[in-house]
Amino acid sequence: MSKARKPAATSESDFGALPIAARQAKGDAVSLEETMRAGVKRARVETQTMLDRYHRRGFLTSRQYDAGQRLHGLWYAAGRSPTVIGGYGIKVSGSSQDIGERHAAAWRDLNKVLRDAGKVAASVLAHVVFHDFSAGDWSVMRGMKKRQGITELRLALDSLARYWRI
Repeated sequence: MSKARKPAATSESDFGALPIAARQAKGDAVSLEETMRAGVKRARVETQTMLDRYHRRGFLTSRQYDAGQRLHGLWYAAGRSPTVIGGYGIKVSGSSQDIGERHAAAWRDLNKVLRDAGKVAASVLAHVVFHDFSAGDWSVMRGMKKRQGITELRLALDSLARYWRI
């Protein structure tokens, strides 16, 4: 006769695939919040993107961060961010033509902003803001010193902030 296995008890301190200490070591800001269950907390990662991390660490000013967020919003509105989930439901309002026109208008605006920023600034902005890689990696790929990447990112974001009068 075989023994029936008991299901493994779930730990109340399990905060996902990476423990909190590992997330913090990676550079994420993690805070613990109370839940509806007494004594049970959940972890909230407050730094989702490289821009968030740079701003949290004090590498970017609020003005630079806002310019980067606005650029990311334009990128998203242009429909260029990766799609994670497809929709199979019925479309409730608007037409695909309206969406196409909005995407096209945002894409034109995005191209104008990047063209006005210049090649180097557009390159570092795309690398960090759109693709969520580090500025240090960008500068190393360009044959520069790793520390020069954050300087180039700051200059590019300052240029955007002036462009948008932030």
